[in-house]
Amino acid sequence: MNHRVGIGLTGLAMAMALLVPVVAEEASLLRKAKGKDLKRENPLAQDPEAAAGGKRLYERYCAKCHGGNAKAAERGPALDRGEVREAPAGALYWVIRNGGGKMPSWGELPEPQRWQIITYLKSQR
Repeated sequence: MNHRVGIGLTGLAMAMALLVPVVAEEASLLRKAKGKDLKRENPLAQDPEAAAGGKRLYERYCAKCHGGNAKAAERGPALDRGEVREAPAGALYWVIRNGGGKMPSWGELPEPQRWQIITYLKSQR
């Protein structure tokens, strides 16, 4: 085996070992929303302008941890995954409002801005 390849595979294994707990933490946050929070509907879900505004807000508040275009960064998991796109809007709202673990609370953002971010995240493919 080429020495460089061995180091590359070891580095990849280490990166994966670090990423798995972060992704698991994100998934557990989505499951914390209960009752009326879980049933909340996104009033901006069908508004293309909300998605564009949400992208700008995402870049300002979320990208430093979750990466550009929700593709992941060192501090947070990718948010362009099916698990996030398929999560109930209310669960995403709960996570943004309350945070948890390494995720800070963004409860100080006005409610419409939180819904814009959710609209953007749901639009990612």
